[in-house]
Amino acid sequence: MGERTFDFYRPPAADLLYRLEHLPQGVFENPAILHLCSNSLTDPEIADVTLAMATMAKRAGCLVSVDANLRHNLWPGGEADASLVTQLLDGAELLKLSQEELDYLRGNHPAESWLSERLAAGVKVILITDGPNDVVLKGIGIDQRIAPPKVEAVDTTAGAMPLLAGCWRSSRPTASVKTGRAMSIFYIVQWLPPAAAAPMLLLDQALTPHCQRARILAK
Repeated sequence: MGERTFDFYRPPAADLLYRLEHLPQGVFENPAILHLCSNSLTDPEIADVTLAMATMAKRAGCLVSVDANLRHNLWPGGEADASLVTQLLDGAELLKLSQEELDYLRGNHPAESWLSERLAAGVKVILITDGPNDVVLKGIGIDQRIAPPKVEAVDTTAGAMPLLAGCWRSSRPTASVKTGRAMSIFYIVQWLPPAAAAPMLLLDQALTPHCQRARILAK
């Protein structure tokens, strides 16, 4: 079983050419979810746009979701700029990264100290995946390890997306404010594997107040 590889054909690519003037007018006026990753930081101009969008969305009361998603071969020097990536992470409320990405980004800092800095910066929930191993859930007053079902993990690439989708879905419209929490939990359990349901219940408590109605703005 070999290590996975990624090939990208850029530049030029549409994501590198995106500018703030391309944003639809009033795009953040209604509650929304903005999801970003570090792949749109590899060029100075798109990095500025990405960070500006995160700031605009957060100021408008939208939920900012970030997956570190490090792809070192996209960066000019062959290595991600840890400082720049961390700047984007600190603008998120929901943050997902792998154990490998955590180890790279924290450098010589102890993991717990580095994670505490992200929470202090305003991140509400941090999801840390590690292939087939436990999912770690961090937040203010949240510190859990969730054991997924035992499987032979061949390739976990893109496995985080269903997990993040469950987080986003927990903020979807509900029947009423009174039944919102129960309905949100119902959607989580319905759409995610049992092992993912437990951390989602905590995510629901942490994130739902930030986005009562949601439409996904995926970039």
